[in-house]
Amino acid sequence: MKIRADFVTNSSSTSFVLIRKGDFDEASVLDLLGIPADSPLAELGRGLFNVLNRSVMPAREYHLIQTRDNEPFAKWLATQFSEPLAERVARAEAAGHQVLVGSLSSDEDETESFLCCECFEAENDSLYLNALECVW
Repeated sequence: MKIRADFVTNSSSTSFVLIRKGDFDEASVLDLLGIPADSPLAELGRGLFNVLNRSVMPAREYHLIQTRDNEPFAKWLATQFSEPLAERVARAEAAGHQVLVGSLSSDEDETESFLCCECFEAENDSLYLNALECVW
């Protein structure tokens, strides 16, 4: 048997979709999570906002970066996400809502590492966050 004593990594990453119908700031994320601003858990909500905010980009921009053969956006959605989520993204865009995508990595800070290892979905009147599907 061999035992490895040097550096070992077991990093993980996951992707998420954020549909923005209203503001996207610390207060909106706290509201999305149902955390009062004066709660001891508010720091976790603020950390989630910071993690999401630094890694998001418009879905169509990400699509252009990732596709080299001018693959239509709708086809790309269908290959990247489940049918219900791809349809939701298409409906959100048609309604004029901003669709953002991003990724989380377990190699980053504690908040991002924790969130990266979880699957979650949250929604309120102004935001929809889906981190259920790991596609990247």
